[in-house]
Amino acid sequence: MKKLLLFAMTLLLSVGLYAQEEGIQWEHGTLQQALDKAKANKKGPNVVFLDCYTSWCGPCKYMATKVFTTKEAGKYFNKNFVCIKIDMEKGEGVQLMEKYGVAAFPTFLILNPDGTEIGRVVGGGELEDFIKSVEAAMDPAKSPSVILEKYRGSKDINDAIAYLEALKENYMTAKMDEFFGEFWNDLGYSVYSDELWPYIQEAARAKSSIVYDKFISDYPGTVRMYGDKIKELLKNTTYNKLRSYLAGKTEFSADEVAALVERLKYMAPEDRMSVLICNTATAYAAGDLEKVGKLLNAYKIYYDFTYKERVNIERMFTMIKGIPETALAKYYRDMNDYTSKASEDLKKVVEQYKDVVVPEEEGAKNGAIRAIRMM
Repeated sequence: MKKLLLFAMTLLLSVGLYAQEEGIQWEHGTLQQALDKAKANKKGPNVVFLDCYTSWCGPCKYMATKVFTTKEAGKYFNKNFVCIKIDMEKGEGVQLMEKYGVAAFPTFLILNPDGTEIGRVVGGGELEDFIKSVEAAMDPAKSPSVILEKYRGSKDINDAIAYLEALKENYMTAKMDEFFGEFWNDLGYSVYSDELWPYIQEAARAKSSIVYDKFISDYPGTVRMYGDKIKELLKNTTYNKLRSYLAGKTEFSADEVAALVERLKYMAPEDRMSVLICNTATAYAAGDLEKVGKLLNAYKIYYDFTYKERVNIERMFTMIKGIPETALAKYYRDMNDYTSKASEDLKKVVEQYKDVVVPEEEGAKNGAIRAIRMM
């Protein structure tokens, strides 16, 4: 019996090891250890493949369980790379995400042994197409750094656009902002062109944006050059900075919060959402969580804001660290009372018109379901 049990355990172990060998063989250390291994490999592989993932990322899980475990994946990646995967929200992953500007998941970095980036692939896919994307990312001609050097020499707007497009495809917003910060004067009036506007928008949204600060420092002049579209961009960007602060994702001093609040009030003095977030951020920066809770007023929010705005407000307040649970409980109970009453009132109105025949529309004849917009 013992021999049979031992045989079964050995068989299970061997099957497990075989299954592991089928797919990618991942390193179980730090990124530096993987880089050192790649450097020490005299016969190769000398390149590191870094899987930047998070625990909540669906596509990351798909790649890990359905793609990277296949025999074909193991054959290609084990031959060409030292492979390692790191959670970007734990341990050294937090610093690596900042260092390499990882802004979407999954992101796969291809690195030299010294840690410099050769290329990256953002997003997953089936193995055959994914391998093509990896090989394209390793093509020097498509490397953002190579394209940037070309622009440095030519100062040609087309080379600038090629570089910015490569960054945009890989969600490298911070690098886009750095580019405009370095070459703003060289680009001249082309920074106001329609060709560069999509990249200007992205750069202005970067976490510590040089472009945003440049626009804010001369807001009237910026509006003259760009028109109304820049007003909306800067208003939304300022709003999102305050929202990120309230969610604990971005740190600002009390003076920085005050400056953002003053800025948003100037740009959108009558916008309901802007006024609410300004008041909330001011109270939060002052440490007045009781006042923050009072701003979550179900009566005002139900009657003054649209349903979509209401949902955004609720998300914003539930993310605020330290907000009294009593404030949240009161809000949701009161909101439930208001919405329940509205539902009952609506049923009464519908009952009044139950015998009214509504002419059938063309869409209904074709089996389409009519949508009724409630004003």
